[in-house]
Amino acid sequence: DKTQPVEIATLPEGGGHTQTCVLGCRYAYGSSGVIVDLRDPINPQIAGSWTKPESGVYAHDVTEVSPGMVLTAGKPMLLLDARRNPTSPKVVAAGYDDAYPIGLHSTDWPNRGEDPFILGSNEALASARCDLSDGSFSVWSSRGFERTRTFTLVDSWALANGTYADGSPAAGGMGCTAHWFDEHPTFQSGGVVALGAYEHGTRFLYVDEAGTISERAGSSHTPGRRRPRTGSTTGSSTRSTTHAGSTCSATPGSCAD
Repeated sequence: DKTQPVEIATLPEGGGHTQTCVLGCRYAYGSSGVIVDLRDPINPQIAGSWTKPESGVYAHDVTEVSPGMVLTAGKPMLLLDARRNPTSPKVVAAGYDDAYPIGLHSTDWPNRGEDPFILGSNEALASARCDLSDGSFSVWSSRGFERTRTFTLVDSWALANGTYADGSPAAGGMGCTAHWFDEHPTFQSGGVVALGAYEHGTRFLYVDEAGTISERAGSSHTPGRRRPRTGSTTGSSTRSTTHAGSTCSATPGSCAD
């Protein structure tokens, strides 16, 4: 009865901050790295891990972008291929940038992993004042990742403080965080993204074909701010570099066997 779910099993040490069904829910991938075999759901078993404790790799969320292809949101962002060996997935590519030293909070790859852009956000708790290092929304390029094994940061957008009267707080208690987001079903090499923030309400962003982020509308009227692109002559520029091997190399076996 879908209206009255019941618990059928528990699995000590099989949990995590978030869990995601993989391959038709025959397996569950946890943000802590644990992989649970659910082929017999009444008797779940810990079957492996997509990371190694000594690697320093962690994730806040895990998303299956297409059957068996898993994108992690953490430090670094990883693309895992679980199609051949679900209990020991292959690391296909990684993404990291100095702009996100604590990693990403959530990620999504539109169009079942076929879009040239990957979307991400990060969390910044108890950050009273907003700046571009706090809880921003980001666009990453997936172009050529099969060859480079790397995802690169294209653009970032952050919330801004306001005056309360304009709908944005002058200072925040929970932090300036682009917490969760969802792209419009028509998103294709760009499009509209709805974003939910802690104290800044709902925002609607637009990603253009170059990956540039702009704000279209929101429950708050204080506009957010973009991180200038590398080489920009206005504002403070942030070096956009990827470090696929800084904490977890994109080489198979570095994070998972």
